[in-house]
Amino acid sequence: MERLKLRTTPNDGYAPRHHMGGFVRYARRAINMLLACALATAAGVALAQPANADVHNTPGFVHIENWWGTCIDAQGPGAGARVVMWRCLNTEFEEWRLVQTPIPGNRYEHCACTTVTMFVNNAMDLCMAVENDVPANGAPVVVQNCNAADEKQWWTRDIYNGFIFSFTSKKALDVDDRRSNNGVPLQIWDYEPLHTQQKWHTW
Repeated sequence: MERLKLRTTPNDGYAPRHHMGGFVRYARRAINMLLACALATAAGVALAQPANADVHNTPGFVHIENWWGTCIDAQGPGAGARVVMWRCLNTEFEEWRLVQTPIPGNRYEHCACTTVTMFVNNAMDLCMAVENDVPANGAPVVVQNCNAADEKQWWTRDIYNGFIFSFTSKKALDVDDRRSNNGVPLQIWDYEPLHTQQKWHTW
């Protein structure tokens, strides 16, 4: 007896097994690609958000954060108080205004610049400064009454690499002993390009 052959058409709802297997593999690949794209998009949105999205600056002021996620804070009672690191918060003690200050022509060669940056604290209206007139490694960083002629309050910034330098000594703004916990004081230290305790960014 002649064997009955099954003939199919594209509309009869039947597909041979090997065609179905190929379709399933294709569908799985497509789903995986869609999931990967969705995850990449979500990750990009997350990275685009500020590190502290719940912290909002007063207009004209910024937070200054190190690579460990803590911020420069002026908590002291007045002029002469140490500047410290603290968890980034919604507080004016962590807000700084960056004031570009012109310097005398006879000081241009010292920094190859015509202006310096002064950091003015929002809460205290005091400026970040190196405490000592002749600063050495470990010299404390404090807040003082702002004086545009006081070179201890002058800073230069390497924005591309994240360093902040004291104008007078050319030493870098540094976190004492590479610590990141609340209350760690700031100091100046010899510039070390690989030291993350000397790297900063503003937001």
